[in-house]
Amino acid sequence: MKRTIYLEKRPWSEALELFLDTFRDMYPLQGEEVLVEQALDRIVTSDVTARISSPHYDGSAMDGVAVRSEDTIGADLSTPKQLKVGTETHFVDTGSPLPQGFDAVIQIEDVHEIDDETIEIYSPVAPWHYVRRIGEDVKEGDLLLRQNSRIGPYDIATLLAGGETTVTVRSKPKFGVLPTGSELVEPGSALKPGDIIEFNSRMVKALITQWSGTCQRYAIVPDEFETVETSVKKILEDNDAAIIIAGSSAGRRDFTPQVVEELGDIIVHGVNVMPGKPVVLGRIENKPVIGLPGYPVSAAVIMDLFIKPLVCTMLGTPIIERRKIQASLTQKIYSKLGMEEFVRVTIKKDKEKVIATPLTRGAGVISSLAKADGILRIPDNMEGLEAGSEVEVELLKEIW
Repeated sequence: MKRTIYLEKRPWSEALELFLDTFRDMYPLQGEEVLVEQALDRIVTSDVTARISSPHYDGSAMDGVAVRSEDTIGADLSTPKQLKVGTETHFVDTGSPLPQGFDAVIQIEDVHEIDDETIEIYSPVAPWHYVRRIGEDVKEGDLLLRQNSRIGPYDIATLLAGGETTVTVRSKPKFGVLPTGSELVEPGSALKPGDIIEFNSRMVKALITQWSGTCQRYAIVPDEFETVETSVKKILEDNDAAIIIAGSSAGRRDFTPQVVEELGDIIVHGVNVMPGKPVVLGRIENKPVIGLPGYPVSAAVIMDLFIKPLVCTMLGTPIIERRKIQASLTQKIYSKLGMEEFVRVTIKKDKEKVIATPLTRGAGVISSLAKADGILRIPDNMEGLEAGSEVEVELLKEIW
């Protein structure tokens, strides 16, 4: 098969906008109803309001006695008031409903029991003293969650308190990921020279899961056009989008661009980022198809720049952004003009100063991402950064 070679040098932000605009009318995805207690990290499709008030009755906030506040007027240490149990007062536990006509509670520590039928109190109380009123927590009709909110642990409790047992949430975007490469073997295999353990697809699946999507990993396929093409067709039958790992460049065994072009359209092939330049962004059967570079750090950068925004667009949420801090660079970094570079760094505090130290920049060194505390970006119009430069670091680890 004749190869088509057209690696572009398009700014990644421009490529992302072009890619997302291609599918803008399709997203966000439709909703599905789930149990509230199973809705952690899901995205609600519309505003959610309370069905009931919480509490739904006036109840005691303390262990003590329920009283009519007007009956306590004038009580003090010198002239205590005596109240009859069963008529003028009732013993209540925390959470007990107040008896009809009673509007306050005196905690048990402030009550003197004279006998089984009489208590004595030493200070007056105001109406609703130590009483949890109807709707104190949630009122019927209160807005509990806004459309496109992400449901957290406290939201689950609030929804249940407000009488909601089910909630309609966005369907999770379904991705299928295909590792390609005749040299790849599964983890745990007996290795021979030339074998490469396939771990990229596991990283891809973990990232998509972290971003609230789902990802099915498909079996490794060799570098054969027909095999890759057949597998991509199967993935798109089962999923909302396809990710092909490796084969996105312009080598003899790089078939991803041809497969996408044969089955659909290439939107972008190549962006001005390092690592990660040979990305393929395409459309097949009106579904997104992404060809990731085979080098793991390149794949990770492209996942962050393109797949994360795609997942968020499918869910109808803002793009997830990392927290950023300012740091001082410990050493000079050289960079290629015309390419925006993403550099892994470690961070530590030196007295009151935060310093960033570059890690190895090889696109195949996945351990550099595991060791990194953050990432700094070198713009495409710069040939590097000087030691001592103040830089902005996107945090990979929230310990900072």
